[in-house]
Amino acid sequence: MRPIYIVEGEGFRKCMKKMEPSYTFYNGHLDLGAYGGVHGCHPAIPNYKRVAVVHDNASNMKLCTETLKKEPEKWGNVQGVYCSGHTLQLCINTALKQDRIRRTVAAARNLVGHFRKSAKATAALKDKQKQQNVVAHKLTNNVATRGNSTCEMLDRLVSNDGQ
Repeated sequence: MRPIYIVEGEGFRKCMKKMEPSYTFYNGHLDLGAYGGVHGCHPAIPNYKRVAVVHDNASNMKLCTETLKKEPEKWGNVQGVYCSGHTLQLCINTALKQDRIRRTVAAARNLVGHFRKSAKATAALKDKQKQQNVVAHKLTNNVATRGNSTCEMLDRLVSNDGQ
């Protein structure tokens, strides 16, 4: 799953200015070893306002949250919250491993691979797209390290259905 850096976005900055005007923005992610070694925990947020640590489902992050709970005077009464995006991605990855879906995705990948390797097939696809007045999207292949790439690949194929 690809990481999304929401904390670097303008919307997050505006939201934080309303919620906590004293919040200080840093470039990139924090590794605050001096503050207990908690990655991304901002010292300017008072303990009483710290209510949750959003994390993936890894056992080390569960342990980290449990460790923070043992020191409420230092970290506040934080609760561990699983990242819904990460949890959803785990569910999707499990579904993609089911035999029928795996074979369908493999067939789609092979079809896209054919068009990406053959200039003749790609030109024929472009001609069909032009004839039928559809947007001339290139077919995209999925990449394991790129989030949503399987969905994008299948969407592009479906949008070219009948070409």
